[in-house]
Amino acid sequence: MSVRSKMLKIRNLPKGHRRLGSINTKPIDLFIAVLAFGVVLIAVKSLFIGTFLIAFSLYNILFIRGDCLAEFYDDFVVFYHVNSHKDECYLVFWEDIDKWQVLKNRKHYDELIIGLKNNTIVRFPCVSKIKLARYFRRYAQGSTREDVVTSKTM
Repeated sequence: MSVRSKMLKIRNLPKGHRRLGSINTKPIDLFIAVLAFGVVLIAVKSLFIGTFLIAFSLYNILFIRGDCLAEFYDDFVVFYHVNSHKDECYLVFWEDIDKWQVLKNRKHYDELIIGLKNNTIVRFPCVSKIKLARYFRRYAQGSTREDVVTSKTM
């Protein structure tokens, strides 16, 4: 069976699709919450800890680079940083997915394993498995497996 999912240059991504969400390396929401908590601590006279939390969160928001690892669209998902070429990405169409699972890894990142309908298996590092699983459960119509496993079974 032929599938449209493939590795391609980022500039060649399909245009005109609605972006549903993304997974980034920098959790901006968390840093904003820490910033707000620091302001609250200063307001209740805990000056040292509040100042530290504000400085920490501002440093992370302003100076730490955040990369996009995956973007979810209505027809496909795009995975970035899949190899050493920064200008390439892997495009996976939802209808091409036969099965998928998240492999738990205690030493490094968890791993998303996708089995395509042409029996090709692709693997991606997984940072936010809850968010990733939510999109895959909803849009990967043909998926037959969605559980988190601890051994390489696929």
